[in-house]
Amino acid sequence: MKFHAIVPVKTLYQAKSRLAEVLTPAARHALVLEMLERVLRTLRDPAIGFEVIWLVSADPVVLEAGAGWGASVLHEIGGELNLALEQARTAAVAAGAGAVLVVPGDVPLMTPEDAVAMTTLLAAGADVVIAPDAANEGTNALGLRRQASIPFSFGLASAMRHQAEAAARGLHVTIYHSPTLALDIDRPAHLVRYRALTLERAAS
Repeated sequence: MKFHAIVPVKTLYQAKSRLAEVLTPAARHALVLEMLERVLRTLRDPAIGFEVIWLVSADPVVLEAGAGWGASVLHEIGGELNLALEQARTAAVAAGAGAVLVVPGDVPLMTPEDAVAMTTLLAAGADVVIAPDAANEGTNALGLRRQASIPFSFGLASAMRHQAEAAARGLHVTIYHSPTLALDIDRPAHLVRYRALTLERAAS
């Protein structure tokens, strides 16, 4: 089975607005690019074996940076996250993907082992694999076999919505819990934890 990855990223001026109380716009932009680089470098690990890593965004700076980090770039035309993901899935399927793994650009602690675990579950027969956030509400990564054409429902309570869409179609769903994937950087407390864990990794 050919696996493709899809990484969506908002425009820099939109991204991480909930961190405005602790970061300047320039610092937020730098954080977005820092996290994107980490995610893309993780997904490029040869142990995973992705055929293509798609980066979809409406921001030319993001796309240029992602191309430099090995991604195949798609200029977003939908103007909304879930529409952008449909655009990327269409491109992946047209390029021969048997399954896709959607990884938002703000889960910088994701490991190659996370990606291998999720693709292995798909290869073993799961139609849908969901990696929830720490609250078990959001979706921090989503694996879909080609035939699992559920609509993307990223946003509030997306993990439950993705499960419901899959159940309505009789698809086999597996939940993948991972502490490294559970942390998405949306709020100041998340940023503090991310910085602390990054320092721990560097020291180990």
